[in-house]
Amino acid sequence: MKIVDLNPTILVKIMSYRNGELIMTQLIRLATVKDAPEVLNVTLRAYEPIRELNINFLAATADLQLVTNNIRRNLTYVLEQDGQIVSTVTVRHPWNDPDQFSPYPFIWWFAVDPLYKQKRFWLDFVNLGGRKRTSETGESAGRLFGDS
Repeated sequence: MKIVDLNPTILVKIMSYRNGELIMTQLIRLATVKDAPEVLNVTLRAYEPIRELNINFLAATADLQLVTNNIRRNLTYVLEQDGQIVSTVTVRHPWNDPDQFSPYPFIWWFAVDPLYKQKRFWLDFVNLGGRKRTSETGESAGRLFGDS
């Protein structure tokens, strides 16, 4: 495994090799508005069981405009595997929305493509994103993840 530091919008790039041959590339980076359709697709597929239970949860019924606004207003990270977005997490900052219930940054939306949810690499994705944001904001990880 080789980890490459690229630029400010890319947190980490992981290149996995077996017998000297590249077998997988993962990239964790900030989402852009151009990613909104793919982020929406992953989100809707991830939250399908929630919709089937008729649970009123914003991410479960998101549309393209809502996802686009989320990317513009918050820090939305994506995990790509071999060029395809397979997971997304948003860190929401209360100063972007004065009516917010928390004075601290917190995890807002999190989704994993159902085809990848058993892979468990999303745990590292959320943990890495949390550590990155807490180091930049000075907040404790407990506050970010809601266990302060």
